[in-house]
Amino acid sequence: MSKPKRYDVGMTTEFNPHGFNHSFPRVYEAEQGKYVEYEDYARLKAEVERLTKASQGAVKYVDHTMALTRQSMEHHKQVSRLEAYVERLTKAGDELIHGLAPGGSEYSMNENIERWNAAKEGKPHA
Repeated sequence: MSKPKRYDVGMTTEFNPHGFNHSFPRVYEAEQGKYVEYEDYARLKAEVERLTKASQGAVKYVDHTMALTRQSMEHHKQVSRLEAYVERLTKAGDELIHGLAPGGSEYSMNENIERWNAAKEGKPHA
């Protein structure tokens, strides 16, 4: 989009040789002027509306992306918790089998149940 011409209004005085000075308003081009032509104003207004709509779409996209990121992070936490849970149970199961196997440590059935339940809850076994 090309930059619109800007205008300002000032006063111009004409000096008359008969002693009557005449002042009148004058429109002049000014880089920092307060006014633009109506056609430029309408074009600028349409551009502002277009950019506003585009930015609203971008905001919705960012909000959606952030929600998906939060959801993904929560899923990652769940997966990490489940992986740790499976690892604990696998280790406890291996220890339980070792305790029941011939030549392994001799734990009573009650001790094995206590160790298994402690492992499921994430507690250290005695």
